[in-house]
This record gives sequence, C-alpha cells and structure tokens, in this order.
Amino acid sequence: MTFRESEEAVMPFLKSNKLSAYTTFYIIFTVYLFIIVQFKVGINSMFSIIALFIGLLFLFDDRYAFFAMVQFYLLRRNIIINDNYISSLYSIVVVFVILIRRALSKDRLTYSVPILLFLITIVCANLATLFLDVNNNYDARNGIMELLFQMAYFVITVNALSNKYDGPLFSKRKDISAAGTISAFGPLFTLLFFYVFNVPLFARESTVASIANAVTQSYTRMDPNYLSADLIILCFILFNGEKKKQTFFLMLYLVFNLLYLLSVTGFVLSAIMLFFLLSDTSSGYKKIIGEFSLIVCSIILAGILWNMKYAPLATSKESTSNFLDFLLTGRVETWRAYILSILENPFLGYGNSTWIYVTKYLGFPHYAHNSFLENVAGYGVIYSSVLYILIGYSVIKSQDTKLRQLFILWFLVSLVLSYSGSFLDIFSIVYIMSRASSPIRH
Repeated sequence: MTFRESEEAVMPFLKSNKLSAYTTFYIIFTVYLFIIVQFKVGINSMFSIIALFIGLLFLFDDRYAFFAMVQFYLLRRNIIINDNYISSLYSIVVVFVILIRRALSKDRLTYSVPILLFLITIVCANLATLFLDVNNNYDARNGIMELLFQMAYFVITVNALSNKYDGPLFSKRKDISAAGTISAFGPLFTLLFFYVFNVPLFARESTVASIANAVTQSYTRMDPNYLSADLIILCFILFNGEKKKQTFFLMLYLVFNLLYLLSVTGFVLSAIMLFFLLSDTSSGYKKIIGEFSLIVCSIILAGILWNMKYAPLATSKESTSNFLDFLLTGRVETWRAYILSILENPFLGYGNSTWIYVTKYLGFPHYAHNSFLENVAGYGVIYSSVLYILIGYSVIKSQDTKLRQLFILWFLVSLVLSYSGSFLDIFSIVYIMSRASSPIRH
C-alpha cells in the first residue's frame, strides 16, 4: 500500500461531496482561535501550543494544512499568537511534511519554467544579500531567516497549487469550499471583534501588548495597511468567480475599515475590486448605478479620511498636508531617499541593511513602503529586472481576465507597501505564473 492509499484508507471522507468530519473539525479549530484571541489568552504559551497541535492534525491533507496556515499567518501578523512563533513553527512543519510525503510517494513538485526561474532568483538574491550583510558587518541572521521562510512559502505554494488530490485547492466541492470560506471569514471576524471589544472607534492602530497587558518579544503593532492588503488579496484568490462571497466579504471589510482601520490602501483596493465585480455584471443599468454609487462612496470616504487625518493639523505651522501626501501618507520623501540610494549603487544593492542605509538621505532608518524600490535597493537591478520580467511575461501571456485583475491588485499593494517576500506576496506571484504557464515535471 502506498502512502497516498493509506491516507485514503484512513480518511475516506476526502472523496465525499458532503461536509466532511475533517471540515467540521476545521470549523472547531477556527472557533478555538476566535475564542483565545477574544479572551486575550493567545499570548499565553499553553493556549498557543494547543492551537499549534490542533493545526498539526490537518497535515494529512495539504489543502487543509494550507488553510490552517492562512489563519495562523493573518492572526500572527495582525494580532500575534504567542509572539508570532506559532505561525513560523507551523510553516516549517508543513514544509517538512510536504517534502517527506513527496519523497515517500516519489511524486515530484509540479512547476513551470517561469516558476523555476523565480525560485532561482529568490535563492541567488538572498545569498547575495547575505554576503553583503556579512561584508558590512551586519547581523546575517535576518537574511538567513528571510531566505528560509521565502523558500518555505514557495514550497507550500507550489505544493498547494499542484492539485495532488482528487480536487484542486480551490475546489467547488462542499467540504473544500467551506474550508476555504472559513479561512478568509474566520480571521476577518476574529480581527473585527477584537477591535470592537478592545480598540476605540477610529483609533486606526494599536498594539497587542498594551491591550493584553502582556510583555512580548515580537512586533505587536497591528498595521491596518498590511491587514487590508492581505484580506483583500486573499478574498480575491479564495473566492475567485464567487461574486456573492466576494461582495459580502468586501462589505464587511469596508465597515471594519471605516470604523477602525482607516486604511487608504484598503479603500483603494476594495474600490478597485468592487469595480471588477461590477464589470462582470451583465445588466447595463445595474452596472451604471453600481459604478455611480462606488464613485460617490469613494468621494465621501476620502473626505472623511481627509478631515480625520489632517483637520487637527490645519493650524500647525509644521503641517505640509496636500492631496499627494493624503494619498501616499508621507511616502514621497521615503521613495526619494530610496531612489537616491539606488542611483549610488544600482547593481549590487545594500542587502537587508538598505532600510538602515537610507538614513543618509532620509535622516532616519525606514522601510521603503514600495516593494519595487525596496527590491532594487536591496538586491540590485539585475535580480529585480529578472523578477518583474517573469511576472510581466506571465501576465501578458495569460488571456485570463481574473488573473490580470489579481496582478493589478498585487501591483498596487507592492507599489505602496514593503510587501515583497511575505507569504501572500509569494503566493500571488506563483499563482499568476502557474495559471499562465503550462506545467512541467522534474
């Protein structure tokens, strides 16, 4: 009996079209995460370790392991369960299981030529930055961790999209579809309720440590822009072609954003995604009414944000607010510093120390808030050119409108955030490349 046959013997419900016991258990797992976050015991090691062990039970099926990792990732990044180590440990375990399972089944990962080239560029760029960090006497541990986790995200993504089981990752089967729906709505409801119970209206951001009265060793700021980008991109991918789910998710997110996050990035992304949904509407008058309503709502929201963010500074002599500053929230000076840094050393880059090096031009260390500039400054022109040529080639080659819409969302996120190298960044890139190219086996 092969490894896969033994799996199917243990879990016959994998082939069922009904809501399986596995999915039911996954719902319980999601409820558990919701509870420990709301009661602020997610910081406690015992409750977090229990969450990790429950998550390990989903390793029998790569799709459920992927869905569980999505929840750990979103909650780690924005609320943080046990200092973010749980998500890191889970991703490492998932990779080991994938590699062992592939070795035992003699089934190789499926990838296309652009994806293979993307992998090579990741490895070469990170090895080059490690050399630069060591040469500049910076701590190389961050570079090593960056390489390991980017490789882990790559392996998990390629494996998740390889459709190894009887149905693809984003299957329309009831149990898989339900698990995917829970993976997006679960974190959204968890985060929303956490804000409702613990954060004042229009606070925009806060820290877990101050709310839970806990001392942590990790980065506990809940960044509204990253949260918005992750949720909207995840919504687009998981609910691709499911208009009702996408619309409901976006409406719920918009309420969340308006009352708490106040992310301009989030409003822009959700407006564009709503436009994509409206563009698929066949009825002419519904389309016109929808687009007009979208424009009116966007203007109203922009006015609210403008007044909330800049009205208190109106009488300040130091206020330099203008429309460009409103849209980019102070990024222009940061981008200028990175461009000057790139011009000084365009080919090799500065490695992981770029955010420190820009102090020379900016006056203080800062990340670029632009993945394109950060990649060129950190890795050099050659790596960045290869990377973006591969992505551009895949988009141009593809005739899939949905794939191009995902590219637009990813491009806008990368334009205003240092999003590169994150789990959903790598997943988006590999997803675009895998759908645009015919796979080969190695």
